[in-house]
Amino acid sequence: MVEVPVKIYMTNLAKKAREAVRPLSLLANMTKTLALHAMADRLEAEAEAILAANLEDVEAVGKKLEGETNKDTVKAAVDRVRLTADEVREMACRLREVAELPDPVGEITKVWRRPNGMQVSRVRVPIGAIGIVSDLGPKHTTDAVALCLKAGNVSVVRGGSEWTRSNQVIGTLLREAAESSGVPAGAVTFVERSEKEAALELLRQNKYLDAIIPRGGAG
Repeated sequence: MVEVPVKIYMTNLAKKAREAVRPLSLLANMTKTLALHAMADRLEAEAEAILAANLEDVEAVGKKLEGETNKDTVKAAVDRVRLTADEVREMACRLREVAELPDPVGEITKVWRRPNGMQVSRVRVPIGAIGIVSDLGPKHTTDAVALCLKAGNVSVVRGGSEWTRSNQVIGTLLREAAESSGVPAGAVTFVERSEKEAALELLRQNKYLDAIIPRGGAG
């Protein structure tokens, strides 16, 4: 089976996500709130699957560091990648916290009257499609997805490569829970390619993405 080139893969992914921008921007607050709660419930229900996937990531990091003589270096690298059951529950709690935040979409932040008598209002609206490039773990990417969804924004997430399997499982669970709750397909999208080029290609998708959020180190 021939693997699709990264550039084509990323373009198709961003294009599909773009199609969800308008329907998501019109979604009722209740639907977004219920979706976030459903996403939290799904993470808790599938905690064992998440931890099993995370164990694969931990073992992959261990293999990369075979031959490393500094045990502290190995321990720090492994501890950084490892997820615990408590952290999965924390991710679910954060989703529920975001769910209960006020809906910013449609909020009027300022009203003034022009000299000709016309009343003008400044209203908050979604940005559109947001790419998230992160070298941080699933806890941080899940937060970002939740905030984007609450604000009516599509999210396209390329998580840290050390958490490839964890992100694949978590991304699938979040997407399925969101879509089953009425969120349009593509509104929650995770990049499943771990190559560095995938992150660079996400940055180049200015035709389909309206903003990029980089999270982690300067690199």
